[in-house]
Amino acid sequence: MTFTTKTLAPLSLLVALSACGGSQGTHPEDMSAADHLAMAEHEEAIAAEHDDRVGGSAGMGVATPGDPGSPFIYGTDTYDPAGRHRGQAAHHEALAQEHEAAAQALESFENAQCAEFPPATRAACPLLGSVAGVEDVDGGVEITLADDINREAVLAHIRCHLAYASTQGHVGMESCPLYVEGARIEAGADPHTVVLTVSDAARVDTLRRRTRAHVLE
Repeated sequence: MTFTTKTLAPLSLLVALSACGGSQGTHPEDMSAADHLAMAEHEEAIAAEHDDRVGGSAGMGVATPGDPGSPFIYGTDTYDPAGRHRGQAAHHEALAQEHEAAAQALESFENAQCAEFPPATRAACPLLGSVAGVEDVDGGVEITLADDINREAVLAHIRCHLAYASTQGHVGMESCPLYVEGARIEAGADPHTVVLTVSDAARVDTLRRRTRAHVLE
């Protein structure tokens, strides 16, 4: 979802809340907060396995140089059978920390964007019960909101809803037009309108169909 500067802050702000330089798959937008936490537990378990092997590799015939009667002359600074496990343990522990940071970033972003909205409202598509009419425009639709709907409140709800969707991994959100890939929303010229468009022509029909499904009867 991309927004114009006139209306909503881009979701790319979410990335700024996470640790910089995250590994592939550990950025906040890669999965839900719950999935990030599950991956963190998985990576910690792998790190623990390697830590256990470090202990099991101790004393495998590598002696300190100069030990009397020892056939081994290499110290751990030259040859360390456990070194690979130490490196893998550190690697997987770092991945676990990145996943934990990503989950925290998602949750923090949602809480910031949804401070004025209870959980039940966060989960609801902002256009539900708000759309009085829809007209086609180039690349999408112009939505006329119902007379009793405050446009700024709708736009604030959109900010919240998209943050919530990122935390949830967009699961079960196939009907809301806001989730058509590449969708863009901005305030219309009339104070009761918003314009929803998509850059990919192949997705315009999907966006229009989903939007019309929200028109009030």
